[in-house]
Formats: sequence, structure tokens, C-alpha cells
Amino acid sequence: MSETFLKGGEGQPRLTLAAYEELLLKTSLAGRFPAREGKACLYRMADGRGCAIGVALPNDVAAKCETLGSMNADSAWAEARPYLPAELSREMASDIQVYHDSQLGAWDHNKFAARIRWVFAAAAITNTPKE
Repeated sequence: MSETFLKGGEGQPRLTLAAYEELLLKTSLAGRFPAREGKACLYRMADGRGCAIGVALPNDVAAKCETLGSMNADSAWAEARPYLPAELSREMASDIQVYHDSQLGAWDHNKFAARIRWVFAAAAITNTPKE
């Protein structure tokens, strides 16, 4: 298993938003996206590939989320939440997953990277404390 996957969860440190963005970009650049079996995108595949959310989950949590449905399902979100950055909103997670899932055919790292950078830049503006 790649060391880019988190241990996370109860009692474990979470990724920061910046570290999660870096993980997504490095995974994409390395050709480790998408994680598709037919038309279905999976949280984690046997070869270690994961979806944009699955890369941040330990194998056992990714496997459990697989039985719970998409990240839009309350049960999957609740299961994954302890392993994701504390500042990551459900809406942001959904945007990231949509950008990941919307690439049909050949993976386009540059397109994915541009969209991911935009999502994280918008989050930085939103999460900046107001004076």
C-alpha cells in the first residue's frame, strides 16, 4: 500500500487542507486516479488506487464506505468524516468528488489539478478569519 494513504481516525492526526490538496495533486500526477471498475468509481481498489475521498481513508474504512454508497449518503459521510481534514466541509468534499468523477475517458491531470486548486483557493478565502 502506498504511504500516501492516511492512518487517521480516532486518536490519529488528520490531514490539513493543504496536505489533502497536495495528496490529491500528487496522486493525480502519479497516474493513481481514477479508481474505476467499469463505470463505477470505487473508494479503494485492490491495486491501491482510490477516489478523491478514498485516498484519504484507511483500507478498512474505504471498504466500509463502499458498502454505504456515495459520499452524498449520510452514512458514508459519517464513516469517512473522522479521517478527513477538519476544515473540509461536506460541500467541498462533494465538489472534489464531482471533479474527480466527471472525468470520463482518459484521465486529464491538468484539468483535474486546475479544478482542485480552484476549490482549495475558494476554501482558503472562505476559511480566512474576518477582522
